[in-house]
Amino acid sequence: MKNRPLWFGAVIFAVIALGLALFTFRMLKVKKPPRHPARAVKADESSAGAQEMINGGLEAAKKEDWKTAVAYFQSALQYSPFDPAAIFNLALASDKLGNNDIKSLAWYRAYLILKPDAQNREAVQRRIQQLDELVLECIRSFIGQTEDAVKQIPSGFLEGWDWKDFWLVVEVELSLGDTAEAVRLSELIPPDSMNSADFSALVKAVAEDRGIEEARRFVERKAQECKYSTRTIKNDGLAGIAMAQLSMGDLTAAEETVSEIDDAYEQSSAAEDVVGFLLEAPDTGAALRIAQTFGLGVRPYVKIIKAQAASGDKKAAKNTLKTAEELAWKVFNKAPDYSAITTHDGRPMPDEFIEQFKGQDEYSRYSALAALAEGQAAAGESAAAKKIAERIEKDYQPKDAAYQKVYKPGLIQGIYLAMVAARINSGNPSAAEKLVSLLNKESQYDAYAQLARAWTRAGKFDRAEDAVSRIAYLSRRMEARSYIAEEKGDLARAKVYKIYALGGEDMFSRMEEFRELIYSLEPDKVSEAVSQLTLAIFNMSEVLNKLRQIGP
Repeated sequence: MKNRPLWFGAVIFAVIALGLALFTFRMLKVKKPPRHPARAVKADESSAGAQEMINGGLEAAKKEDWKTAVAYFQSALQYSPFDPAAIFNLALASDKLGNNDIKSLAWYRAYLILKPDAQNREAVQRRIQQLDELVLECIRSFIGQTEDAVKQIPSGFLEGWDWKDFWLVVEVELSLGDTAEAVRLSELIPPDSMNSADFSALVKAVAEDRGIEEARRFVERKAQECKYSTRTIKNDGLAGIAMAQLSMGDLTAAEETVSEIDDAYEQSSAAEDVVGFLLEAPDTGAALRIAQTFGLGVRPYVKIIKAQAASGDKKAAKNTLKTAEELAWKVFNKAPDYSAITTHDGRPMPDEFIEQFKGQDEYSRYSALAALAEGQAAAGESAAAKKIAERIEKDYQPKDAAYQKVYKPGLIQGIYLAMVAARINSGNPSAAEKLVSLLNKESQYDAYAQLARAWTRAGKFDRAEDAVSRIAYLSRRMEARSYIAEEKGDLARAKVYKIYALGGEDMFSRMEEFRELIYSLEPDKVSEAVSQLTLAIFNMSEVLNKLRQIGP
């Protein structure tokens, strides 16, 4: 690594210090005076253990020992996780303790979900609104710090910098519905460093907010600013416009826009996005037509097969599978000609790069087979799917460690998961359960979540609970329990389970750690500084948006 001049570290340290000062000032400003909803609530109906913990928390609250009160109320939830009194008191104590905006916001929402007719409903709703605004202001403060830091970085260093982390703040603004601010922040990113998917999403938002013609002008301007990526930027922008047209209900216009993309790979990628959108509609007929029109590969067809099978149209799934089989074997049996590959100035490509191309092509070949196997499983041909999985296990022996340890197992696990899902969709969770032993631990958790929902639909609640208990991660268990509650029609508990799921093993701990991350940075590692800042911003906005979606 090259040594950077001493002034560089000083500049970044000053920027971060200034950001911290501004952040502290803003947080103090918005925190005073806090308006908490009235007083603690006594429990009406609680288990004996929960009641004891709640009483302990109330005693601590009288002494304004909020840290102890929080511990007691959290313990109460171990006995009775849906006790409105315990949840409200935990929200209030966390609120009084300070620096717990996200936690308090979550618990207040959970309280009103469980007790929509609460006497203090109006006061709690006001506090929810205040905390929502506080969290949003905190997010804005972090975005400002990140922007200030980037502006202070010497331009020479930025030329080779990876901007993917800074793109997160653009994505955050889009998720918050502020297209203008997202566009403004994107102007800091050199056009040649634009991430394809992110730029497409930005253009889609511009098109939806300002109209298709304005989006086209925006894309054209960005393309003109490029030194090397003019064509790519145009194509990425067209992909975003096509998705906006789809969201506006104009499939014909979207199809025409995809046809404008002048690179075969990028056009196929955009068409695949159209297929995905149509399958969510769901409109499998239109999705199949798009796949045929643009000559797409095996993966989009497999997605269509899964949608057809899930809708009960097994005949259509079998017919589409024939196309997928033809495409997959065509890819697998293709023999690439590496002698034709040269450098940009016409010289033979170095052997090390040829080996990389060979590794990528080999993975693509087996990936096509794995996709076919998933389609076979969905269409009810699990025996054929298992044969392909066994063939990949035996024949695919990549030299690269990443392909061997990560990508190859991923292909095989995808097939077995598809086999599990197929048996569940056919109404046979018992048969699906027998396949779980073929999966690794991570994939087993996904399978058990699917099984829990299937057993609930079948009215076998004990089997559903057994499946949930086998999921190691708390957040995934809570998600599975949310599915079960939905199947039972208990929408209130389903929502509260989703709130529990947001925090993982230690609810919202990552949200509380963001302040510490800022202080722990080494000032001369600017890329790490921006990475930590943007990650904090993204995490906070993600939880805020999810809480807004959950309700009440």
